[in-house]
Amino acid sequence: MTAELHAEALATQELAPVCDAIRTWAYGAALAEEMEGFSLFVRPAAPAQLTNGSFLIIDYVDFAKGNDVGIYYNCYRNEFFGEYHVGGMPYVSYDFDASDLEELEQRLELYLVRYLHLTAEQWASEQEENRG
Repeated sequence: MTAELHAEALATQELAPVCDAIRTWAYGAALAEEMEGFSLFVRPAAPAQLTNGSFLIIDYVDFAKGNDVGIYYNCYRNEFFGEYHVGGMPYVSYDFDASDLEELEQRLELYLVRYLHLTAEQWASEQEENRG
């Protein structure tokens, strides 16, 4: 039990600088509340801790359609990555892979709107296929 508590404290201490940088990231604070029909649900200032050392730091969501584009940080790999969901089905994207916030910023500028469009278009295409 003591070893587990120590491991948790150590992990927290090691992550503190990264978590602080993510929470106070100026680019993250300036993200649009609405973009391309998606709402900003998770913000870098309040990331969601998930499993396997990952934190969801940005999530643009269209709840009605089950679509989203999420950006994550993994503390074990010390890197950022992205995935998107179309109708609840997950897809991986390597276009958001970044080793620091500066690189992630560049990738968000290049790809975020594209992936929001892609997600919406893929959902619409799947709906057409299901009707036909």
